[in-house]
Amino acid sequence: MASKVITLSELRERTHMRKSLRTSDFLNFLVILTLVVGGIWYRHGALESYSISWQASWQATAQILGLYAQLSMIFAIVLASRAGYLEKAIGLDNMLVWHRWLGEAAAVFLILHISAEVIALRFSIGLYQSILSLTGKQNYMAQATIGSLGILVVTLTSLKFIRRKLSYETWYYLHLLVYASILLGFFHQIYLGYDFASDNIAKNFWIGINVLALTIAILGRWGGLLISLVNPYIITQVSRVGTNSTELTLSGKIKKGIPGQFAIIRGLNKDYWWQPHPFSLSSVESNGDLKFTIRDLGEGSAGFTQMRIGTKVAVEGPYGAITSELLGDKKILMIAGGVGIAPVRALLSSLDPVNEPIVIYRSGNLNDSPHLNELVEISTRLHGRVIPVIGGRETLTKDPFSPQGLKDLVPDIASREVVLCGPELLIDKAVISLIRLKVPIENIHHERLWW
Repeated sequence: MASKVITLSELRERTHMRKSLRTSDFLNFLVILTLVVGGIWYRHGALESYSISWQASWQATAQILGLYAQLSMIFAIVLASRAGYLEKAIGLDNMLVWHRWLGEAAAVFLILHISAEVIALRFSIGLYQSILSLTGKQNYMAQATIGSLGILVVTLTSLKFIRRKLSYETWYYLHLLVYASILLGFFHQIYLGYDFASDNIAKNFWIGINVLALTIAILGRWGGLLISLVNPYIITQVSRVGTNSTELTLSGKIKKGIPGQFAIIRGLNKDYWWQPHPFSLSSVESNGDLKFTIRDLGEGSAGFTQMRIGTKVAVEGPYGAITSELLGDKKILMIAGGVGIAPVRALLSSLDPVNEPIVIYRSGNLNDSPHLNELVEISTRLHGRVIPVIGGRETLTKDPFSPQGLKDLVPDIASREVVLCGPELLIDKAVISLIRLKVPIENIHHERLWW
């Protein structure tokens, strides 16, 4: 029997999602809560509505869609909270991927909820009066309408083809609309929805899970930001490490960070205090200093490379689950390119000789290959080696990331743990080749950028 062909999207998901008991617990909790909310809807006679009239049927449908829209949104907020427990169990990149999925699901539920509500009201008061009722004539509905528009704006600007046209800062601050939008839509559910208006137990339950989600978001997201602002780091060194790359050294009182992780940093000066940027650690020094290798890819990144020594910097995190603890004592292969060089530099320095690390270093230009000499020195000390793949695609005699190309470079590749750091196209191509080379999926590790 022929084996099933795995699509690229399936490969992305299977190598991206970190399987663990704690991840399973979170998913189970999501399923259980979904069933509980459906049970509340059922308990108040929703199914009976379908035998009464078309209006009652559409009203019941609108109600369940509204509940699931709100439930999707509060789970999306929890996943974007950067809560420590979930970050360690799932990985921040996974949390934010699921956050995006749930946010898109919430928008779909919301559109269907509004459509069903309009149809239900049309049976009793007509289309024109229905629109008036939903936009302010009925109590709490004006706020709900504004909140719905806010959620749809956030969702639309998060779609890839739109998001790529926006700066990170514009996207980030538009995204903050979701908190106010959820709050604006909350009260019409409590006071107008028949699931809660006359059932105090259900009402208190619904209020409770919304307050809990908001509390997790405040403590995880804004608590981390507050700690980073109260305990800032200071830029102590700015070093050019390539034609388009600069390494920042930050010193602070609090020691934090593990090689392989990344952090969200913002310069605390008048020009950049409002701009958070995710950067990977290129080194965690024994004295607690943090080093970040930043490529001049845009105005925000370039701004950090031009900051003066002595500038205060807020550091949120660090985050990330691909560390030496995850890799253990197995032999390691790292495939890196572009901005992925920084975490590989940090992670390599935390390994032991038993790992015999091999680093495939992809760069288009030898003069813009940061940390190449350091990687050679460290890997040699660890009984490993660096394999530079330098030059444009047209100059390479063969594809180094094809199955045969990787096999030629690393003959024992199937027995190694593989870490991928770099552009999405490089990761996708490498993953396909690794699977064809019979590298177990659980031995392939990467954290995709969510922006």
